[in-house]
Amino acid sequence: MLGMTRTPAGAFLCRIARFFLCSAFVGLAVKIMDDWIDRSNGRGGDEPPHGERACDFASRLGTAALPYALVCLACGVAFDPPTALALFFGSYAVGMALGTADRYPSGLSGAQESLAVLAASVMACGLRLTLTAGLCILCVQALDDVIDYHVSGLATAPLVRRFGLWETALAAAGFLLVAAGLDAPRTLGVMLAAALVWKVERLLESRQSRMWYN
Repeated sequence: MLGMTRTPAGAFLCRIARFFLCSAFVGLAVKIMDDWIDRSNGRGGDEPPHGERACDFASRLGTAALPYALVCLACGVAFDPPTALALFFGSYAVGMALGTADRYPSGLSGAQESLAVLAASVMACGLRLTLTAGLCILCVQALDDVIDYHVSGLATAPLVRRFGLWETALAAAGFLLVAAGLDAPRTLGVMLAAALVWKVERLLESRQSRMWYN
């Protein structure tokens, strides 16, 4: 009876909320993993605020970083399994495509790993969801570079350094529009989650910067 009285607007908002929570947890998982990799490669965490990174999630979590990342990913899957898988696959594919290593432990190049992961995503989640998630991840990556450029300078924004500021911003807008055309509720949920992750990250960086100055 309750299900019959739910309005279309209410159902739409529930879908967005579910996608938002799913995307937020997956975004945290990817962020923790990315920071952990940067720390393992000696690129982050403990330098003062004028360095490449004033603070990251992995430095605060320490040895618990990977377990927490897995818990976050599991929480994302619990809210919406196909969306969580597509977002994680998309994040991995974009990360590999933008990587600098010639070969990875699999023996494949970054482009080859990206194609393999995208193929797995299409088989598991379908082409439409894979495209939507991939475009959302590309949009978030481009916007993240634009934000990093304004906050920390060109050294921390490889896409801006390679393609230019306005070109990167316009590409982000294009990715967003196409993703919204494919699946507006999921796209809105992902972008709201990305904004939350950015806000948490900036708050942590601001707190760490005050610690350095004091």
